[in-house]
Order: sequence, then C-alpha cells, then structure tokens
Amino acid sequence: MIFGKPIDRRQFLKAAGAGFASILPANAYASFPYTDTVFASAVRHDDGSFGVLLFSEKGEALSRFSLPDRGHDIVFNPVGRQGVVFARRPGNFALVFDPDSRQTPDTIIAPANRHFYGHGAFSHDGKLLYAAENDFEHAQGVIGIYDATSNYARIGEFSSFGAGPHEILLHPEKNILIVANGGIETHPDFGRAKLNIATMQPSLVFIDLNSGGLVEKHTLPDNFHKLSVRHIDVAVSGEVIFGCQYEGSETDLPPLIGSVNLGDEITLWPTPVEQLVTFSNYVGSVAINGLTEKVAFTLPKGNTIAVYDLNSRKIIKTMHQPESFGIVPSGNSFLRTSVTGFVGPISKEKKTLFTGVAFDNHITRRCGS
Repeated sequence: MIFGKPIDRRQFLKAAGAGFASILPANAYASFPYTDTVFASAVRHDDGSFGVLLFSEKGEALSRFSLPDRGHDIVFNPVGRQGVVFARRPGNFALVFDPDSRQTPDTIIAPANRHFYGHGAFSHDGKLLYAAENDFEHAQGVIGIYDATSNYARIGEFSSFGAGPHEILLHPEKNILIVANGGIETHPDFGRAKLNIATMQPSLVFIDLNSGGLVEKHTLPDNFHKLSVRHIDVAVSGEVIFGCQYEGSETDLPPLIGSVNLGDEITLWPTPVEQLVTFSNYVGSVAINGLTEKVAFTLPKGNTIAVYDLNSRKIIKTMHQPESFGIVPSGNSFLRTSVTGFVGPISKEKKTLFTGVAFDNHITRRCGS
C-alpha cells in the first residue's frame, strides 16, 4: 500500500532494486521474540544499492530489506512494533516496516512541495508520527503530522520555527517536540547545495504539540551563526545535548557541542583546542547513556569518538575510530557503526564486520520484543 501522494507501485518496487523481502533464512526471524534489543541502521551496499539492516547487540544480522534510495534515520513506535526509516534529504519517501515479519514495508510519500530531512519522532502514545520536512518554495522548515492509526495519512503540519529542521525528539515528560533547526536553506532544484551560508540562523526550539505553537527558541551568538545545529539527544531530566556541523572556514575551531533546557540559556561546552583539531568541525551523531551519565559524539571527519561526562561537561576520553558515524547507548557503554561495515562497542574489541555494507549516520535501538 502506498500512502500520501499517489505513485506507481511497480516503479517504486523497481527503484528498490532487489525488492523488500528479507534475504535472510526463515530461522533468523525466530530470534526476534527472544532478542531483548534490536538495533537498526540504514546502509549502503557495495553495488550502490541501499537498504536497512537490523541486528542484535552481538552483531548478529536479524533482518534486512531494500530501499529505493539512501535512508538516514529510523524511529520505532514506542507502543507498537513498527519502525519508520526516512529518506536522506532531499528524498520524499519514508518506509513503514515491521521488523518481526516478512511483510512488504508500506510507503509514505511527502507532498509534492515538501521533502523529508531524514528524521522523525512518534508521539508518546504512538498514534502520531512527526517528520522534519522542507517547505522549499517558502524556504522554511515544517513538521509534518501523520496518523499512525490510519495508514499514516498526512493530517497536518506546523512550523519548525527555523530553516532546515534536522533531528527531532520528544521531551521525555512533556508533550513538547524538540527540533534542531540547522539553519541552512536548500531547494531540491539545487540538489544538496547550501544556499544561505552567509545568513544562516541555526536554532534549537521547543514546540507545544497540543497547539503547534512555539514554547522557546534558542539561537547561538552571532559569531557562531555558521554552527549548524543538527543532531541531538535528550536526557531523562529534559536537558538537550546537541552537536553541530560548522559551515565556516576549515581553519576555524569553534565549539561543536552544547546543551539547553527549558527555561535556561543555551550553552556551548568548552573543549580544549587540541581536541577541537581532531573533531574536524563535524559531529555525526549524539547519544546519551543514562546509566552512566555519559554522552558520546561521533566525529567521522576526524575519525574520532569523544565521550563527555554529562554533569561536568568535560571530556572523559577520545578514541581513534576511523569513519564511525552511528552511536547508541548499550549497557554501560555505547555501540557504534562505521562506513566500513563495522559494528561493536566503542572499545576496539568484539567488533563484527558486515562485508559489503556501509552504515549510514545513525543507529536506532528498539527495546523488548
């Protein structure tokens, strides 16, 4: 079933290459009911095709299916079994899948004048799906609303209160959506070109989901207006930790990491210059481990993973991890993936190599079965 804008199903399946059916043997599915945690990531294969790979904490492949183009992030319904993978900007598709079955994923298509930014979030009750989108004709970000109880019909939208909304998350206790507006204007006619670097205005906003109204908007100081706020995670306390990608000169070394909470001022964390050199002005992903009160950042251009103490906001350690992109809490540590097909703990031991697979920027974790 195709949801949203009508498209030709045969053309879509042809674009997906080998199709959506799992290529794993049937007995692989038997492991799902006994797997406490399932991880998922969008991937690129050596033949140039794209897909989604689901795997266990031990690095065992559980399931996989194809995508018609490059995927970015994946979200799981907090009260259901479904997951949704979003196309990377400026893609216009999202796939709804059940990781426990062989059913063909269903497809959400963005409206003709919108495209996805690669991220989304479910409401606390799992009934609504929110998607970061671009209203490219008006150069403004919007949050599309999709009804998860009615074939993901698009039922509305509200402003993201900025340009280039990227990662979005729900506040852990309030009915508030947290949006990282990267501040960068784009248009699909120009591919992935960034059209307003000189005037970009990144922000981190809190939006009331009951009304779609703005609760708070936080911007960076004018001298850091080229710090694109892209990736976030939120602690159980409600504090938002963010990572930036710098759009200025490569010789500049601005702080890339910061935090904000409702009612407080936005803060950029001080980082020693010798560490900023290795960060290469680019944070790829952010993950908080609530058990250890640590937060990890992947810095793929610097081939580095940095771990900070969540309370002191100081670096605990950095590790040389070539081309690591995705990161997610796992036990008392973190699990990471790389574009070279590795998945495993951030320590160098016990890594699994998926041959012919390059992981995309993010890992998503689904707890329970």
